[in-house]
Amino acid sequence: MKTGILAPPASECLNFAQNYPVDALHPFIKELDVENLGSKTNLPVRAWNVMEFEPFYPDTREIEIQNLEELEKAGVTDIFTNVPERYL
Repeated sequence: MKTGILAPPASECLNFAQNYPVDALHPFIKELDVENLGSKTNLPVRAWNVMEFEPFYPDTREIEIQNLEELEKAGVTDIFTNVPERYL
């Protein structure tokens, strides 16, 4: 079984992973509070969003598209999204 720690700030995910065996970090996309996160872990960092910024299908309201290049620079390797077609 694979496990990932899901917590709002990236720092909390990182601290948890230092004490417990996990396979990934899952921080909130707006709380990437660790500089050079990619250099501090070799785990995948999969950021998640909330409905306020990214609604569930078939909601048609405007969504906030994230800047994938900025997320990658911050150390995010993947994102959870309800609108993959918008990123493809």
